[in-house]
Amino acid sequence: MNLDNITLISPQKILEKIIFYNKSLEKNTLKISTSIHFSNGSIKEGIPIDINKTEKVVLLQCKASLIYININLLNHVELNSSTHNIEFLTNEDHMDLSNTKVSTSLELKRLFKQEKDIIEKLYDFELNSKLIINNLKTELEKYQFEVFIKVLKDILNTISKDDLGHQALNSLKLLVIKPEDNTALELTKINDTINIHINFKTKFKTDFKTQLRVVLESKL
Repeated sequence: MNLDNITLISPQKILEKIIFYNKSLEKNTLKISTSIHFSNGSIKEGIPIDINKTEKVVLLQCKASLIYININLLNHVELNSSTHNIEFLTNEDHMDLSNTKVSTSLELKRLFKQEKDIIEKLYDFELNSKLIINNLKTELEKYQFEVFIKVLKDILNTISKDDLGHQALNSLKLLVIKPEDNTALELTKINDTINIHINFKTKFKTDFKTQLRVVLESKL
């Protein structure tokens, strides 16, 4: 696992992430357990279940007990399961693709042509990708480009479900996908052309699909 360029965050922020994750799960067997180390040298092990940042207290479920921890005494946190994603320890930009099948550049070109042909038959605009033309270089770019194309297709289908949406899409002449290193996601419209400026080199946010739909609809 390559940990280059990862920005680490504070132990308190790690706890906040774990608590947010644990609250989303119903079964305790799936929740993340931690070993919490204190500045006085003591260690407590259990499942973080709540935090009060105002009162500076963390609630830890430890077997049959509940432990209240003073955040000011927090030294560091260890996750007791190595299977959980390293995102809990980072700024969420890291993605481990070691166990993920990443399509080759040629496979992605085939996928893009396939989806481009379908989209252009359904609507009156042309779909263009400068990333495909200039080639995808990194594994992350390849992985996220495939995700993006599938998400874009779903969003266009959603928008076109009513007559107004379909007419708005047909008012376009060109939809261009432009890779940008310094822009997570931004759309610009010039006449009947929409440019999608997007960074494929950093991990998409969890609400990426919603964000893309909102910004696309705002330009139609």
